[in-house]
Amino acid sequence: MGGSSDILVGDYPGLAPEVVVPLLNAAYEGIKPETIVIGFNMATTASSAEQWEEWHERAFALSPRFDWFGVQSHDVLVTQLEEPGAYAGLIGLTNVRAFLDAHGYSHRPLFLNEGGFPFEGTIGLPAQAHAEQVVETYLLGPALDIDLRGWAYFAYFGKQADSDEGVYGLMTPLDEHDPPLPRPSWLALQTLIRTVHFFDYEFEARLSGELNQASPPFVLRYSHSDNPDTRLWAVFAPRLGRNEPAEEEVTIDISPAHAATLVDLYGETSPILPDASGLVRLTARSSPVYVIVHP
Repeated sequence: MGGSSDILVGDYPGLAPEVVVPLLNAAYEGIKPETIVIGFNMATTASSAEQWEEWHERAFALSPRFDWFGVQSHDVLVTQLEEPGAYAGLIGLTNVRAFLDAHGYSHRPLFLNEGGFPFEGTIGLPAQAHAEQVVETYLLGPALDIDLRGWAYFAYFGKQADSDEGVYGLMTPLDEHDPPLPRPSWLALQTLIRTVHFFDYEFEARLSGELNQASPPFVLRYSHSDNPDTRLWAVFAPRLGRNEPAEEEVTIDISPAHAATLVDLYGETSPILPDASGLVRLTARSSPVYVIVHP
């Protein structure tokens, strides 16, 4: 249940916390235990941090009941935090997480249903960049200690502006193609899920990469939940704006392994061999690549 960010900045008495929370709680009671209830589902972008906090302070004082906290982080790029107290964007969800923890909701995961994409007429990144953003949302989430659920793109049948700018959504609209066609973001997400099996891994370490910085590239390491000797590295150069980030060389130590598999954004695989010291050298670009080592 919930609306969008306009409920925080406009005069909408019907969407005040004192109205929304009793409805949310009534719905919760009516559909449990068979259903996971996603509460609120409100944007973090079109209101100030103070407005967001004030609305949710009032809401949480009414003891809302929900399983996952729905949130929309919208068009802030994955490796960018607009200001230290911001709630918008993927990194801003660390502040959402802290807010929930402070109000007794530390065990409620975040359900992100809109994030990592620009709106039409704002940043205007092309579809390839959107694919990178949706994948990086899931790659970086565990590194920020965010228990992230849901799709990074809410619009399954997305929109597209002129010149392939302002694209969002995983599939083409029905009025363009019937049946719809997958966009690059869908293909990249399928690689993450089906080829890399990313959600079978636990985050281990951020070996390089800084928030709000174009350099160095992000190098993230994960280990398989069932077999820690099976490891995964994700490598990408962070994008801070419309321009492509600079390509940079990175080195990964996969020792004691003697071989690994390199997987690109769209699932192409190739063998990769380390040098005698167990080091693998790669070029980090805006498009994430994965290095997988099996015991």
